[in-house]
Amino acid sequence: MEHMEIADEYKILSPVYGQVSKSITDSSVQIHIGLHDVHIVYAPISGIVTAINADNGVLTEEHERIVFEVPEPKVGKAWIEVQGEAVDTVKFWLEVGKPTYSTNRVELYVKTGDRVKAGQQIGEIILGSLAMVFLPEASIPTVSYDSTTRKGSVLTGGVTVIAYMPPWE
Repeated sequence: MEHMEIADEYKILSPVYGQVSKSITDSSVQIHIGLHDVHIVYAPISGIVTAINADNGVLTEEHERIVFEVPEPKVGKAWIEVQGEAVDTVKFWLEVGKPTYSTNRVELYVKTGDRVKAGQQIGEIILGSLAMVFLPEASIPTVSYDSTTRKGSVLTGGVTVIAYMPPWE
């Protein structure tokens, strides 16, 4: 594919530091967040946080933060959804509590209704975890034309572009 410059508002960024653990598909990318990675969560696009949900865990509010915790030895997911200004909705989850990970807690600095900018720090994961990003239907994963999001690729949270939303959509 021929290289073309894409405006920042059409880029979808990795929400976490980590390594692509499953090859990207047309609709998702799975990222392993290791113990030695930076454990900050970033907004993948600019827009409004439209949902924060818990799957097999509990969401509570502590000191101006939304905290997601999973009781041992369960595995749970904190779901975050951002409706983009120039990009369709991007959903992603952070999995915690698995026996191979040392955490059962995610802290988010945003709430439903908050406006975020792409690359903005929106939370943190205590130690290692796993993330799955679900891309908008019309997006073009970067794996289509470069090696940024192939299995084993190292991603920088809030910086590495994992997909583009075509501006003509």
